[in-house]
Formats: sequence, structure tokens, C-alpha cells
Amino acid sequence: MARKRAAKKASGRKAGRKRGGRKKAAKKKAKAAKKARKAPRKRAKKAAAPAPQEAIEQI
Repeated sequence: MARKRAAKKASGRKAGRKRGGRKKAAKKKAKAAKKARKAPRKRAKKAAAPAPQEAIEQI
């Protein structure tokens, strides 16, 4: 942890990045992108699972 803090201490636009520190926003974006990639499959699974039971109940 100490190393990360030291990297951030050097103020400047690229200072943190120069030592391999990743901006928090970039990390968040990466996480969101990963979620977005997985989402369609999740949605397809959700749609596929409850559909038959719902159809039976409606009739």
C-alpha cells in the first residue's frame, strides 16, 4: 500500500500513471465493461428460465 501512496504523491497529470498506478475511473470503467460483456448472457438465462412457468400460470 505504501508504494501506491508514494506514486500518487507525485502530483501531475501523468505522475501516477508513470509508475504503473491506474486511475480509479479507469478501473471502474473496466469493471463496468466486464459487467456489460456478461450482461447479455445473464439476461438470456433469466428470460429462458421463468418463461415456461409463467405461460402455464396465465392459461
